[in-house]
Amino acid sequence: MKILFVCTGNTCRSPMAEGFLNAIAQKGDLDICAASAGVLTHDGLFASENAVIAMREYGIDISPHRSALIRKEAVLDADIVLTMSSSHRDMLLFSFGSEGKSIFTLKEFLGIGDADVIDPYGGDINIYRATAAEIKNLVERLLDLLARSGKYGDEFKKI
Repeated sequence: MKILFVCTGNTCRSPMAEGFLNAIAQKGDLDICAASAGVLTHDGLFASENAVIAMREYGIDISPHRSALIRKEAVLDADIVLTMSSSHRDMLLFSFGSEGKSIFTLKEFLGIGDADVIDPYGGDINIYRATAAEIKNLVERLLDLLARSGKYGDEFKKI
């Protein structure tokens, strides 16, 4: 299963979500992977320094990450597309809604409302830490939901 996380610049929130999901999946030997992209970015930008620092505190290195502008191919390649805000979701539904893909905000998919994930861009390290903690919690809930649903295969029963 492939999950695509989407935010604005693909330098903070979505790379953190991708990092958490891939680290948990690798540790648990799960057949799931994450990718990420941004709706308003350029290809090749580094993850923000504070995002890298915040993720290192969890033992996850996202320093090799480079931003990617959202493309139709990435949406088509994903089983689920999860955005960090309702505006991202709405942009993708407008652009790719006819493709029949599952596009939701991360919180909407989890059934906990439609609030945006905190955007730390330009903030201090404590804002990045808060965002990383929020995303970690959401990714753990996502994996738990997938495991309980049984909808996405037996690999999640290992969680």
